[in-house]
Amino acid sequence: MIDILLATYNGEKYLREQIDSLLNQTLQDFKIIVRDDGSSDNTLSILNDYKNKHNDKFILVNDKLGNLGSTKCFMSLLEYSKSEYIMFCDQDDVWLPTKVAISFNKIKSLLKPQNYLKPLLVFTDLILSDQNLKKNSKSLWKYQKLNPNIAKKWKYLVAQNVITGCTIIMNKAAKEASLPMPIELSKIMIHDQWIGINVSKYGEIDFINDATILYRQHSNNLEGGQNFNFNYVLNKLKGVAEVLRYFKEMTKYFSEISFFNLFTYKIRLNLLRIFINSK
Repeated sequence: MIDILLATYNGEKYLREQIDSLLNQTLQDFKIIVRDDGSSDNTLSILNDYKNKHNDKFILVNDKLGNLGSTKCFMSLLEYSKSEYIMFCDQDDVWLPTKVAISFNKIKSLLKPQNYLKPLLVFTDLILSDQNLKKNSKSLWKYQKLNPNIAKKWKYLVAQNVITGCTIIMNKAAKEASLPMPIELSKIMIHDQWIGINVSKYGEIDFINDATILYRQHSNNLEGGQNFNFNYVLNKLKGVAEVLRYFKEMTKYFSEISFFNLFTYKIRLNLLRIFINSK
């Protein structure tokens, strides 16, 4: 059984399309566990409607913790999950029909005797689309010049995240390796990077070099699909104080990495994105 963890917040506009894409998966051995983060629109009404129609598929978490923000909301759902395999789901995308099956088959292929109890994680590419699901790029990785192999070196992953949370499938051991997430890190790092770092450090990460999701870009999530170019880098440099704070916190928590090494990794990986991956 797979737990699909869905975090919602004022998602009425696209939520039905997303949930329908889950219910239309070719592999149906899953439950959808939903935590709403304090919506003020019709999100809860939509969730209750699906719950009433598909009671065997839906669990609505009511922990009365209020608005936690995306990262803490997903980590709270992760604590709630009890299944052997776990996937994350955003409220505004559309999953391709074979996403669950392809991801599940890939992670099962990693279950060898030598790592049967190790944390395991698989992630995939994404199709970049606009708010109406018109495809803008067949590969987010190519669009942003990302190298998914970076995820196999945890120190590189601290410097540059290449894992998109809504494409993840992981096992229970990966969950246990990632909980709890330190409060101070949850303020400067998102859940997918935190989980990826821990799995890369203590277990095994692999990826599927195909897209399994229509990654919808709209006014509330444009950061996820920005093209990587010199202007992107220059805009990031404007937030240098925030970057330095991030480096400081990372080297404090991950004592194996010095501030200088993390800075070097960051520069090296971005130069590779500009001059090598662009060819």
